[in-house]
Amino acid sequence: MFLMLSSFLLCLVSCKKPEQDTDNPIVGGSLYKDNYVTFQTLQTPKGNDEGNLTSNDRVKQWKITGGDFRIERFEVTDGQDPDNHLKRLEWYTLDKNQRLLFVLGRSGSKGLANNFNSLCPPEQNTFNKKASELNFWIRGPLYLTFGNGKEYFFELIYLAQHSSGTSNVWWFGADGMTNSAKPIFAYDPYSSSKTPIDITEGVGYYGFISPTYEPNLIFKFERGSRMLMSTNDHIYLIGVYTKNPPEKPWQ
Repeated sequence: MFLMLSSFLLCLVSCKKPEQDTDNPIVGGSLYKDNYVTFQTLQTPKGNDEGNLTSNDRVKQWKITGGDFRIERFEVTDGQDPDNHLKRLEWYTLDKNQRLLFVLGRSGSKGLANNFNSLCPPEQNTFNKKASELNFWIRGPLYLTFGNGKEYFFELIYLAQHSSGTSNVWWFGADGMTNSAKPIFAYDPYSSSKTPIDITEGVGYYGFISPTYEPNLIFKFERGSRMLMSTNDHIYLIGVYTKNPPEKPWQ
């Protein structure tokens, strides 16, 4: 009788169902998380090296108001997506806060990072360096719409995430992106000056890419922000330049 009672009590302790996070249940041994990445236009102080969107009127014109991203290729650390949430050719739409959501586990992989580095090397991402570990990476076309009513298409964009302490840091890159020590000279379309300016100051933070069907434009993106805290999950548009001198400043 004593033995049976002891076994019963032991079962109560050891066989108790483990508590789970109801928002992110453990499925197949993987803890699913909501991984948001935000696309946002950022107004920057006049006179520094962080872009030409320095007035409310300009930010209003180039404010990111929507967009779509399609998965063409991806890689997730083993065991972090047992239910196959990510699928090729699936479309993701920016929500009202201009965020994309990927529900996946977070576990770093060096091999996955090596694969990403071979596809999106330092000169083609906003970190301007190689990743050491990544939780996942995703590649596909990106459409962004703006407050001026225009939509631009960016081909083969890369999104990747790594964890640093309690932060989840996002990488942003593209096959056509430039991020190197070589200067890039372009024109501020809001200026009447015909003198090109070097837009690559602070190159370790920035990436430069032209929309697929608008090669005269250069969009300047930043990973997070040095001005704002806790923005590792943001990709900021901070400048829009032209490769040719504008006929007149944009209104």
